[in-house]
Amino acid sequence: MNKKNSKSFFSVIVILSALSLFWLTAHLFESYPWLGQYPQRDPDSVLFARLLEQSILRGEVIARDSYGCFPYEVELKFAPFYRHFLFHATSIFFTIFPDCGFDPISVAGCLPVVFAWLTFLLVVFTFFKIAQRQSLALLIAFCSLPGLTASSLSFFMKLDYDFLISFFIWSWVCAGAIFLASPSGIIKITAGITAAIFLRTWAGADLKSVV
Repeated sequence: MNKKNSKSFFSVIVILSALSLFWLTAHLFESYPWLGQYPQRDPDSVLFARLLEQSILRGEVIARDSYGCFPYEVELKFAPFYRHFLFHATSIFFTIFPDCGFDPISVAGCLPVVFAWLTFLLVVFTFFKIAQRQSLALLIAFCSLPGLTASSLSFFMKLDYDFLISFFIWSWVCAGAIFLASPSGIIKITAGITAAIFLRTWAGADLKSVV
């Protein structure tokens, strides 16, 4: 790959990446999130938005809540990583931008979009790493541009497990593909860490250590 072709290749990837990010975020402007019109149509989204809000108000990740059973409290039987992820992700954002006036729930609501975009970049990088061919990587990049389905899956304020679980699954698959092409200890460790975090995130894991 000569320098000129390399520059053109990465320029196209950047353009496609920007189109992907724009496509994923275009529906935010249709929903007017700054007016509080959050399209929270998924029950899990509403639940996790409440748990995040209560955690922020109390200054710690809550383990018990009265949602749906007031005035009683029930112990939250969700995989622990996800609750900590939402809480600390928003905390880190406001640590970096202390004067930001955004609603913490709005910040968390953008996480699905960000991780859908990261998944797009991860898949394109994996195919390029394995094949070392610009044409194939560009074809995958074009095919990875999100349409209505991908946009709906990463819908604003859909704060359930799906987007993070999908990212970990794709990360594990991509790490495995790269490892098969060129075995590396770092890739093996990365895949192991990804699998471990996936189990700590997935609510369906039937393991006492997870729930």
